[in-house]
Amino acid sequence: MLRQLQTKFDDLSTQLVNKMEDMDSRIDVLQKSLETLMQQAATDNIIADDLKK
Repeated sequence: MLRQLQTKFDDLSTQLVNKMEDMDSRIDVLQKSLETLMQQAATDNIIADDLKK
């Protein structure tokens, strides 16, 4: 019985770590996308400001 509980705990721990690693990867991708969007927005603002002059 104790061995079964240990096995289940190990399996759940592994699943949790895998999900956390997946979430970490997704957050990294999201952060890079946001950085790109912010750079594009800054460039668009510079161009818009130049056109107003």
